[in-house]
Amino acid sequence: MTFFTLLLVALVGATNPAGSQGSERSGWVALFNGKDLSGWKNNGEEKWVVEDGTILCESTVFKYG
Repeated sequence: MTFFTLLLVALVGATNPAGSQGSERSGWVALFNGKDLSGWKNNGEEKWVVEDGTILCESTVFKYG
């Protein structure tokens, strides 16, 4: 795993899952629904997928997404 992937997994794991109780009260907005990447836009040639509730990236050489 690349450092970026590990960082992304840590950040996703630290956030509340979409639809959880209290997200409206706290002012936080869920960025990931835990199921798919609907509403996300790809910025590059990477392939982004959701596997077991985690966002995974298959990066291309010398390119960033």
